[in-house]
Amino acid sequence: MPNHKNKDTEVTTPEAEKHILRQLSEPVSRVFIAMRKEKGYTSYESFAFDVDFPRAQYWRVETGRHNLTLRTLARLLAIHDVPVVQFLRHVIAEHEAMYPPSKMAGRPSKE
Repeated sequence: MPNHKNKDTEVTTPEAEKHILRQLSEPVSRVFIAMRKEKGYTSYESFAFDVDFPRAQYWRVETGRHNLTLRTLARLLAIHDVPVVQFLRHVIAEHEAMYPPSKMAGRPSKE
């Protein structure tokens, strides 16, 4: 399979995908951990058990090793009773805390 270059970023497509995936999965994972802890659970296992969610799958969500489907995301937001917009705001805030603009300064933008 050819390794196509993205003309805007000069990063190979697989590298760009990995970078974007990491920038999505890490903040999402942290938000789910925070929501669980807000409910008073110190263990993902006890939380998953109490809400009848597969423990291994929830572990993957909290560690960023799960490629969330919209259905799984919707189920988890329903379990946590968190509206989509509120969740996305938390993810954005977490992303900005993890990747401040100064860290992103070396990355080309499409603007």
